[in-house]
Amino acid sequence: MEREILVSADALETRVALLEDGKVVEVAIERKSDRSRVGNIYKARVNRVLPGMQSVFVDIGLDRDAFLHVTDFLLNHDPESGPLPRVENLIREGDDLLVQVVKDAITGKGARVARGISLPGRYLVMVPLSNHVGVSRKVTDPAERERLRDLLLDLRPGEEGFIVRTAAAHRPREVLAEDLASLFGQWEEIHARAATAVPPALLHQDLDRPLQMVRDLFGGTVLRILVEGREVHERILDFIATFAPRATGKLQRYTDPLPLFEARGVRREIDRALRNKVWLPSGGSIVINQTEALVAVDVNTGKYTGRNDLEETLLKINLEAVREIMRQLRLRDLGGIIVIDFIDLEKEESRQILHQAVQDELLKDRARNHLHQLSDFGLVQITRRRARRSLERTLCRPCPTCHGSGSLRSVHTVVSDVLMELRRQLAECPVPALRVRAHPRVVAQIEQEYDGFMASLGTNDEFNLELEADSHLSLESFVVEAI
Repeated sequence: MEREILVSADALETRVALLEDGKVVEVAIERKSDRSRVGNIYKARVNRVLPGMQSVFVDIGLDRDAFLHVTDFLLNHDPESGPLPRVENLIREGDDLLVQVVKDAITGKGARVARGISLPGRYLVMVPLSNHVGVSRKVTDPAERERLRDLLLDLRPGEEGFIVRTAAAHRPREVLAEDLASLFGQWEEIHARAATAVPPALLHQDLDRPLQMVRDLFGGTVLRILVEGREVHERILDFIATFAPRATGKLQRYTDPLPLFEARGVRREIDRALRNKVWLPSGGSIVINQTEALVAVDVNTGKYTGRNDLEETLLKINLEAVREIMRQLRLRDLGGIIVIDFIDLEKEESRQILHQAVQDELLKDRARNHLHQLSDFGLVQITRRRARRSLERTLCRPCPTCHGSGSLRSVHTVVSDVLMELRRQLAECPVPALRVRAHPRVVAQIEQEYDGFMASLGTNDEFNLELEADSHLSLESFVVEAI
């Protein structure tokens, strides 16, 4: 699989896309006015302890306090050792502590932080407040896993924790030793700042999105990094020259007049990712609905009818859908609980093939995920970790008319609402005349049903109703006022 990283930056925002075998699979957009804080390390002050929620709110210098649950507070708690300790016994209001942002703030909620500090390098992740040494589960060769773990246990000077990243597989000792030394240097700087800083204080700011993706993805499978924008090109060049000077030839500057994301079809893929329905090459489709609690994905056969065997047809649609669904999850950066309603399969063999296909596609995903067994109803449940806002919530805002419901009341429903409001006002204070200002379509419907409308209102012949069409009002809005 060949990977390509596209970076486009201007005065307002930076856009990064990852392509695998020519297909867009990840997009990150970071606005300079709203940069992600995930990975930042702060010296925080505890503002409130909430025993009933087993949580605390801490001040890290943002508009809204950050949230820290007791499970994010504990560094080495074993669930089998007993119940969680009470948060009020661990920390008090006014205490200072080191925290790292693990999830950005969203509308109505502050950022989520944890005490488990992690510093990612090219091949290793340092977890300085833990003593655990682990190897990425994507390194599947048992012998290589053992080699990497033994190497880390030998290299680390103390009891600091480390996680070996997938990119470290088959790398020599000196490469890992260099990465380890760099991470130790970062941690010493953070520790020194923390000793004198007055909370709330930012101690360490993580790399911006272009440099993060270069750090996390740059390797043998990356064909090239194509960059639009002189300043960001220079920053990436300096960054690569520091940790992989022999690979600077993979970095290329894009100078064509047509915008990079337009030329490579990324803008078109972003537009598709903002729609609910995605068509499959065979004529089938998937429908993706994102809610507060979960993401629901439905697979439909659509126009595809197959040739001979029904089970074979349904399996083919499902397998085609698996590849597109997994790509869309990464592209849209959807997280939490994801429920996929595949087309029902009768044979157990077909179900196992489908489950294995989902598992194989999830291995390509950089986000932490977990796959549950296929249910009797053809449902697959995936839990996927997401630290930042999804693509849709980065680029879109709720409709001011429907308030995010995705639907509007019909004209007939609004006419009924107008009738009820007129009756309410007349019951409270009888007046000889009222004016209704409403959307032109609502006014036209009232005029069309005028006799029945007035009969339902139940007023005497002397009552006067004036209708005024106002195109500035939304379909659901209306005003009833005395004349």
